[in-house]
Amino acid sequence: MSATPHQKVSELRPADWRPVALIYGIALIIGLAVFLKTPQRSVSFNYEFAAVDWWQGESLYAESSQSGHGFLYLPQAGILHLPFAACTYLTGWESAGDVVWRIVSWTVLAISCWRFVNLLPAPLNLQQWRVALITSLLGLSCLRIGQSTILLTATLMLSFEAWSQARFTRAAVWLGLAVAIKPLAIVAVLLLGATSAPMRLRLLISMIVVMLFPFATQRPDYVLQQYQDCRVMLQTAAKLGNEANWAQLFGMLSYFGIETPAQMQTLLRVAAAVIALGLVWWGMQKLPAPWPAVWLLTWTVIYLMLFNPRTENSTYCMLGPVLGIWLAEAFVRTRYSSITWFLCALAITTAASYELGKFLTPIGKSANWLAPLSCSIITIYLMSRFYQSTAQPLFEPQIRRAPSVRSAQRV
Repeated sequence: MSATPHQKVSELRPADWRPVALIYGIALIIGLAVFLKTPQRSVSFNYEFAAVDWWQGESLYAESSQSGHGFLYLPQAGILHLPFAACTYLTGWESAGDVVWRIVSWTVLAISCWRFVNLLPAPLNLQQWRVALITSLLGLSCLRIGQSTILLTATLMLSFEAWSQARFTRAAVWLGLAVAIKPLAIVAVLLLGATSAPMRLRLLISMIVVMLFPFATQRPDYVLQQYQDCRVMLQTAAKLGNEANWAQLFGMLSYFGIETPAQMQTLLRVAAAVIALGLVWWGMQKLPAPWPAVWLLTWTVIYLMLFNPRTENSTYCMLGPVLGIWLAEAFVRTRYSSITWFLCALAITTAASYELGKFLTPIGKSANWLAPLSCSIITIYLMSRFYQSTAQPLFEPQIRRAPSVRSAQRV
């Protein structure tokens, strides 16, 4: 793209990768150091145990189908963790697989954020370091305990990036991998399948391949039994998710004395899903690329944070890239305004929700309310931005029709 007379040369240069890599690198070192100091607080051992159980032909869900805790994923997640379990076996160091798992997951997340933000029009695509900072801030807890949420977030972003560039087959492959990593990705599959015609057949094929994949690694009767046990596990986990001690909307309401019956929670989740679907579809109709992909990521993550029954404080790692993008957008549009600082404050209260919330939580109650409260406020802000953007899109991709730098910075 050639520069217009009104564009600054600096706006056409790619973002400097070195400060971005430094931010992600420091976060990785901190996360690994904390993990190695307190390895008992990790959850990634569940993935490794599942990988070993799969290899040995033993039940993946003997515990989780009864308790709703432990390995809460599809069998594919255990299979995908086999290389990391092999690291532990080959090195003889019990934490080797966990360390490599964190390094790989965090590296893929950093790459996916870089690629996704590069989709954005200048000068917003030059705000990579701000996105990296917010992503790292909200991702540290998840990195410390080694949750697959990190890799789930990365694969969703890579899928939406490919979809935005009309690389539909690649997008379907990434979404298939996302579902294999964590079943929560089915929300993105349904949203994209319902709103993007080129993705429907591709997603169907991708899901079929994902479901058949385990049969290539184990005997059929064993695989079928694991699928049956997985169904029981998911039912048990869903019932446990209706309890009020999770960091989602209904857990927050319970903290403030508003109890929501399980049946009502289900109805509200369905209603929220319909609203999210409508917002995604409307954004696709009204906005130029790449903004439909940005809003697809935004509404997918917001829905999962507030309406997934088992959202934890660490799950808000997924909100990091989304909040980072919209904080960067606020900075480009308004510089150091009150809204920019307000979003920074919300990032801090979300990242430190437990550390801050425990001082404000009565004894006997769980400090899981501050993150969903912060996310609810962020959602209100994003609804306002979505309305403004779809009513009068001002931030054109690649500043193609921008008469000046100042007008290009109005979003």
